[in-house]
Amino acid sequence: MNPEVGGSVGIFDAGIGGLPLAAMLRRRAPQHRLVYLGDAARRPYGPRPGAEVARFLGQAEQFFVRAGCDAWVIACNTASVVAAEADVGAIPFVDMVSAVREAVRMAPVGPVGVLATAGTVASGALPRALPEREVFQVATEELLRLAEEGGGDDPVRLRRLARRAMEQITAAGCASAVLACTDFTCILDAMRAAEPGFALIDPVESAADLTLGLLQKPGSPRAGQEDLFCLTGPHPTDGVAFAWDAFGLTLPPVRTVTIDNDLIGVHHHE
Repeated sequence: MNPEVGGSVGIFDAGIGGLPLAAMLRRRAPQHRLVYLGDAARRPYGPRPGAEVARFLGQAEQFFVRAGCDAWVIACNTASVVAAEADVGAIPFVDMVSAVREAVRMAPVGPVGVLATAGTVASGALPRALPEREVFQVATEELLRLAEEGGGDDPVRLRRLARRAMEQITAAGCASAVLACTDFTCILDAMRAAEPGFALIDPVESAADLTLGLLQKPGSPRAGQEDLFCLTGPHPTDGVAFAWDAFGLTLPPVRTVTIDNDLIGVHHHE
C-alpha cells in the first residue's frame, strides 16, 4: 500500500482504552480509516481466564475482517498476552507485548516496573518479553477501573491509588515503569504527579509505529469510507465526548455491535 493513499486499521480494546492510540494514528496518518471496537459488554478483561479472552480475540478479528480492515491492533495488554493462543492472523496485527518490548529499548538502565491488570501480571508475558531486564510487576485493578472511566469522579481516590502503585515500584528499586495497560494513558497526569520525575514508559507510541509499518504494505484503499466507533455494550464514559475532550479526536456516533456469535454486525446507533 502507498502510505499516502490510506487503508483501514482496526483498534480493539475491552473498553475505551484504545482511544489514545486511535488519536495518535489519526494525527500521524490521517489518510487511514479507523475502525474502533470496544468490548464494553464483557469488560473488564483483567480478571477473566486467558482462554476466554483468547476466544474474544478471534471474534474481534472476524469483526475487523468483515469491516474491511487491512490490519488491526490489540490495544488491550490483557488480550495481547494471550494472542499466541488465539485463532487470529487472518489479517496482520500488532499486540501490546511487542509495543512494550520496543518501548523499553530506550528505558533507563536498571530494573523495570510493570503496572498492569491481574491477567497481564499472572501471564508472565512481559517478563518473558524482556529477558535482558529485571522486571517487577504490580497488579493495579482498582486503579485501572478508574482509568478506563477517564479518571472517574473521585480525584482523591485516584491520587491515592496512583501513589500506592508508584510506591511499590520505587520500593522495588525500579529505574522506570511500563504503563502496561492502554487505560493508563487516560490518567498520565495523575501517574506523573504520584512520583514526579520518575521515568514512566507509555508504549502507545511504539504501538503506533508498529501499526503504521503494517499499513505501508499492500492493502485496500480507504476510498472515502467513514470511520467506525463500535461498542458491544454500554460504557460508563461517553467515548465520543471523551475522545474529543482528551485527545482532540473526532469520532462518529457510537454503534452497538454483537461479536459473540456468527451474526457479527451492527445492531443500532446510540
